[in-house]
Amino acid sequence: MRRLLSLASILFSGLILASLVGLWLYARAYLDSPRPLGLGNFRWTVSRIPAAGENGFRFVVLGDPEGGLGIYSDLMEKATALGASFAIITGDVMARPTVESFELFEHVFAKLGPSALPTLVCAGNHDMAGDKDLSLFRKYLGPEVFSFTHWGCLFIFVDNNAERSCETAAKAIRDILARQTEKPRHVFLVMHRPILDYTKRGKTFQMRERSQPIFDLMDEGKVDGVFTGHAHSYAREEHDGKLILVTGGAGGHLYNPEDFFHMVIVDVGPDGVKDTLLKVDEGPSKIDELRFNLIVKLYPQLIGKPYVVILSIAGAVCFLVLGSIGLLRRAPPRARRADRPGRLAVPVERVDLGTQAHLG
Repeated sequence: MRRLLSLASILFSGLILASLVGLWLYARAYLDSPRPLGLGNFRWTVSRIPAAGENGFRFVVLGDPEGGLGIYSDLMEKATALGASFAIITGDVMARPTVESFELFEHVFAKLGPSALPTLVCAGNHDMAGDKDLSLFRKYLGPEVFSFTHWGCLFIFVDNNAERSCETAAKAIRDILARQTEKPRHVFLVMHRPILDYTKRGKTFQMRERSQPIFDLMDEGKVDGVFTGHAHSYAREEHDGKLILVTGGAGGHLYNPEDFFHMVIVDVGPDGVKDTLLKVDEGPSKIDELRFNLIVKLYPQLIGKPYVVILSIAGAVCFLVLGSIGLLRRAPPRARRADRPGRLAVPVERVDLGTQAHLG
């Protein structure tokens, strides 16, 4: 029994050490990838967008990839096959605002190869740490207020995640418009939270009233289209001929039974703007979920915290030492019959009472 316990201790210590090393090797294979080109709100991303022809261009809008990176990859491959020039993500690229989340997404983006379209990104609430900290977003994906021009069309990215942020966003939009030397052919606004009312987890969010500064811009003819996400659903509306989209089905968890994974294809040409919904039927794969749980959830909790690593290694070493001592200690020799407890160690001389003489 002692030998079995010793072997179990040694095996348990080996399992602890092997799990730590295996998790570290697996995670670092994804987290040590070089920074990919063509991702984020940077001028070099814009420079990678192919020039539009005289008939215009095509791009795709998708939102909230979060942990469903297999679905996101599938959508990007479809976008490339359909001839899109670039992609816009309407926020919540990450499910958690951690270094591991950002670097995992970079790895998945780089693995797309030729399907890694130049991608511009809006800041979502899951892309920022506590107290609206956007430092990681800015490091990996660039500034949250960003604009670029393509084929005479102006794209403006702003942050509308705070309660009264639409007023601040509207001011930033007006400032960007004021700096334009020529009137844009179209102005497309990209934000994370919808400006339409929506339902999520059975609760209805009233967004129209708080988004009035954005509707004012559309009423003034300064904005032709608004792309948003956050709701993990799809919605489309026209406001006085101006397109309003909610597209958040690029991989994040779907909350309502009627929701589906999707992206929107947008064609811009001499005749105007046309949008087409593209659905995908498949959901997140178990492998994608496992990868996300290991790298984004488990790895930071174990390997990312030095005291946890130290305690785990110390525990494994203790089990290893105890098991080794148990195996190396030799059992005491088996006691001889005469030395067993309950028996006399000295033999007793037999006396024959029948032959003893009676001394008178």
